[in-house]
Amino acid sequence: MTRPHYRDWQADLTQPLDWAALQSRLVDCIPAKTSVGKQNRFKPATYTAIHAELTAAASWSSAGNQPGDEGVRSWCWCHGPWRRGQTPEAIAESIVDELRDCWRWHLEVLAWIDASPPPGRDVAALARLVAGVVDLVVGLGIHDSWYGLIVPVVAWTLERHGFVVPDELVDEVGRLCSPAFTSWVEPTSKSRTDFADEVTLAILDREMTVRWPDAPEG
Repeated sequence: MTRPHYRDWQADLTQPLDWAALQSRLVDCIPAKTSVGKQNRFKPATYTAIHAELTAAASWSSAGNQPGDEGVRSWCWCHGPWRRGQTPEAIAESIVDELRDCWRWHLEVLAWIDASPPPGRDVAALARLVAGVVDLVVGLGIHDSWYGLIVPVVAWTLERHGFVVPDELVDEVGRLCSPAFTSWVEPTSKSRTDFADEVTLAILDREMTVRWPDAPEG
């Protein structure tokens, strides 16, 4: 699913969510027997139905920390839904609890973005802002492939401060994450700074291309 723009994400995130009603709808999606062999697995149709309910109830969860992505916690779709037992009620409760954890993560991110100072087009201020995103994500918990969470947060932060963030810029931020960071490992100060500098350069390069499209390269 496409990452929502900052304003849409903010609006969706602050809408009230009826957790009990969502849990009840999830129970209806889950068959009484969900175990296949020695490994618990949802059938594709069940998995699709669950995700449809989650997306309808919490469209903000289509990007950033999502249920089962393991970026922040060890809960995943392979074993997480069965942590509290095999009944549809227990499985649904585990899924809703995971979504609640994701919701808290998103609220923390939203509060940080809204409190962040506008950088304008100042190079040093932009680099500090991007480095701050890295610190924020790390502070909220890192697990497997956690650095992927930096990408939407950088995009939302830039949009909050008036930048246009096209898909190619988002892709570039994601490409820069892979060599800079490692799963389960807190980044060094140098890797954080180098990443922030490279992202800032990509942002400003894009701004210059838009402002002066006919300027020669080199």
